[in-house]
Amino acid sequence: PPRVFGLVGLVIFYQECYGCLVYFATFLHHRRYRGKSNLEVALFVGLTNGLWIFGPLIGCYAAVRLVYDDSYDLFIMPVTV
Repeated sequence: PPRVFGLVGLVIFYQECYGCLVYFATFLHHRRYRGKSNLEVALFVGLTNGLWIFGPLIGCYAAVRLVYDDSYDLFIMPVTV
């Protein structure tokens, strides 16, 4: 059922996002950016963490829609001829 998948998905995506935010916070707190150029920090930390933050946020949105709508209609693309 969509609601069960939505709840499981919400927990999984939340944990992925939370874990990445904790990693990023510890990276900043321990000043691990020292000795690295701005480009290195932007590419290797910002870009890769950005994927692991915004991807799960989109997943959380989809999971919440599954729970509220109790339907898979969010994932069905209309066919146009």
